[in-house]
Amino acid sequence: MNSKTKKLSVGLLVLTTLAAILWCRMSDNDIPRHAWFYDANTDTLFAGDVTALPPIEAPSGGLKTSSSGEPAGVLARVLRRRGQHENVIVLLTKYTPEAKKLIEVVRSNPSEALAHQGAIAEGTFVALPPSAKGGKIEWAAVKSTEGQAIIASMQATIGEGPYDIILP
Repeated sequence: MNSKTKKLSVGLLVLTTLAAILWCRMSDNDIPRHAWFYDANTDTLFAGDVTALPPIEAPSGGLKTSSSGEPAGVLARVLRRRGQHENVIVLLTKYTPEAKKLIEVVRSNPSEALAHQGAIAEGTFVALPPSAKGGKIEWAAVKSTEGQAIIASMQATIGEGPYDIILP
């Protein structure tokens, strides 16, 4: 493991630990119950259970461009620049069936997180929303060069901060 990988692993561990501590300190009223999902058939947002792992069923049904019957709902990261009124979808996310299974394992046994983080990352795909209604979503593995470029471009999509995360 090279130095850069070690630093990244330690950073992820620290962030995960802090998130777990904050989550445990939140009251039940503070915990979000819904997240935004994007219907890939209609290019619209819909509220879904925050614990759902995409792709999930969308109001429009199965993904029309999929012959395998894949659901059309994918997780949407929605932000708003402070002082603005427009919500901006900056990132779409979905998981492979294998990654979804591993996430469920980690949810039921958090001590397994480090053992499965690499495999979960391998099964995580990201995309920018289509630039035009009805446009094709170009998915990339989050660990790929293309996936990292998508993550990096989120800042360009929202512009200069500060911004707020928008939940349903």
